[in-house]
Amino acid sequence: MEAQRQKMNRKIIAELMRSPLFVQAHVAKSNDITESYFFLTPENIANFIGQRPFAYRIILTTIDGDLILNTFNNRIDSCRDHYLRREAEHFLKPIQSGTTAVGCLYTVPAKIAKE
Repeated sequence: MEAQRQKMNRKIIAELMRSPLFVQAHVAKSNDITESYFFLTPENIANFIGQRPFAYRIILTTIDGDLILNTFNNRIDSCRDHYLRREAEHFLKPIQSGTTAVGCLYTVPAKIAKE
């Protein structure tokens, strides 16, 4: 049963990895860099950043490695899509000010995605 579930999870993750809306996130904290994946929406970006308040830098790219957005000290530093930046900041500002709780976000750790 467990083997079947793992096989199905791998199949689902493989499908997700082919989606143009699935992004790769690199998070730098101190001397540690982690990598994970999630669906690209402004709200997801805000929740991802909000869940990592001590990240020095977060870099979001397409699966192919094209830069989408990066942060510096938990603030959006640059984003090639001005609409996406404006919408992400719309969700992020209340999280950072404490008026809104960080929402749930399903991410796939790189270790699992690359199996």
